[in-house]
Amino acid sequence: MKKVLITALSLVMVGSVLLSAAGKGPGPKGGREDVQITGEITAIDSDTSQIIVNETTVQVTPETVVMVVGIPGDFNDLELGDIVKVRGKMVDDVLVADKINVKCDLWPKG
Repeated sequence: MKKVLITALSLVMVGSVLLSAAGKGPGPKGGREDVQITGEITAIDSDTSQIIVNETTVQVTPETVVMVVGIPGDFNDLELGDIVKVRGKMVDDVLVADKINVKCDLWPKG
């Protein structure tokens, strides 16, 4: 019985370490979830480099790749009413953007 208990605890510990290393469990990357949203920019805060898309706060960082209809851009190129596709990771209640694509007005929404 002791052997079974020790083996089970060992497996749980190894599983926890593997999940942590993969960013899926507790650890420095824990709690981060890959997310992609598409919608209209309804607010821009230049002081914090944040935009609001679909009622989601999106953090734009210096590492965020911004593409405006296929042309490289930056935070200053984002405008209210732009339709954007945002890809990044949720950290708490904020989507930290890896990439933002500003869509052409002719592209389908959604």
